[in-house]
Amino acid sequence: MLKMTSRSEVVLGIVFAVSGLMCLVGGRALMSGVWFLCTAAHFFEAYRLHCKEKDEI
Repeated sequence: MLKMTSRSEVVLGIVFAVSGLMCLVGGRALMSGVWFLCTAAHFFEAYRLHCKEKDEI
């Protein structure tokens, strides 16, 4: 399993958000809706991970 820091999680989340935006611009509303839902879940997970890392330090 690849260990990721919260910073790389955020970068990945931004990539997800941009591709979701591309779907929206392309007129695929349902697809972009799914993308944004995944992105929101991803950012929530990254934030939770970040808080956990701060507690350990």
